[in-house]
Amino acid sequence: MHDPTTIDRYRTIVFRISLSAGIGILVALIATACVWRDFGGQAEFRPEQKATQQAIEDLAEMTRQYRSLVKMLPRSLKELQHVGDMRVDFPWNKELRHMSGMRADCAWNEAGMSLDGWSRFFAYAIDGNQYTITSLGRDGKPGGVGLDSDLSNANLHTRQALLPFVQFIRRPPARGVVATCLACGVLASALSLIVVKPSEFQGWGLGVLAVKLVVTAVGAILVATFLAAVHVPNYH
Repeated sequence: MHDPTTIDRYRTIVFRISLSAGIGILVALIATACVWRDFGGQAEFRPEQKATQQAIEDLAEMTRQYRSLVKMLPRSLKELQHVGDMRVDFPWNKELRHMSGMRADCAWNEAGMSLDGWSRFFAYAIDGNQYTITSLGRDGKPGGVGLDSDLSNANLHTRQALLPFVQFIRRPPARGVVATCLACGVLASALSLIVVKPSEFQGWGLGVLAVKLVVTAVGAILVATFLAAVHVPNYH
């Protein structure tokens, strides 16, 4: 027969390890979620989308200028390259274009068609006196959320375009952020393993243990969020 004392000791060890691992995972997830909520909208994490939004705003402004000068809407976006005898430069934000991996000095392809942040053509449609400039997003298909959502001059900055959590953590610029949060999760797990003592598994000890774990988790989350935020601008 097994010694009851040995069995209790084994169960205690398993409980301590399981509880500490759970605290570490919880800290890593919460810290990553906090960074996603606070910084997921920055251009560093979605440069193609930001560049596309900027391009649509610029195209819309150029279309308004064209209509003001020519007294009609352009039949295609290609016509925006020239207004009368004057060439119209495409005022994209060069930093955004560079971040999205596109050439910063070229916003039109050889055929004179304007391109979005994923090097796809913008769709242009006219309905009476109204016009719509549309990008189908990263996937090039109608619908979608986050990077895959459709963007147009009539629906440019929507909640649908914000990065979902899964898309955020899969973005290459977020790797340093996620790694920092995971490291703090491991640290929180190690601290929890030290804090958890078998003598506190009953009576008032459980309350003391709960307070210790909460303080450890909150402290680790704050540290992880701060360190991860430091990675956001430059990813050191």
